[in-house]
Amino acid sequence: MTKPARFERPDFRPAMDKVLDLLPQDSWPAARHRFDERSIRAVRTAIAAERPLLIRKKPGIGKSQLARAVARELNLPFLYHVVNARTEHTDLLYEYDAVSRLAEAQVLRPSGDASAWRPELAAERFVRPQVLWWAFDWRGARIQAKA
Repeated sequence: MTKPARFERPDFRPAMDKVLDLLPQDSWPAARHRFDERSIRAVRTAIAAERPLLIRKKPGIGKSQLARAVARELNLPFLYHVVNARTEHTDLLYEYDAVSRLAEAQVLRPSGDASAWRPELAAERFVRPQVLWWAFDWRGARIQAKA
């Protein structure tokens, strides 16, 4: 068994005088962001600890914009999930796509030889990583996303 590659810590050193242009994404409009010392320290601490950064504050103060700016600065995708009263903890970890599995089963139209179609319909193939899986285990989420 090979040892997994060590997480390479990105070098997060944005210039505080630099204004970062953020492109529109989904419901977020184009924006401009300038990092402050406090947010830089928080992000660098999260990187050093190899843990996600949880930011809790009132709506509209720039939490998502900070995340978008950090993702842009580090050349990483901006992943998000809007949490509401109906959100379950598993919604943040993974999504099981039963509809795709059913569609695949209908396409395969299993014959009497189950060994031919069982691997194609394995439940693990229809589990999609969500934001917390990506945050805590990027490599594992990437492997699962390709399955």
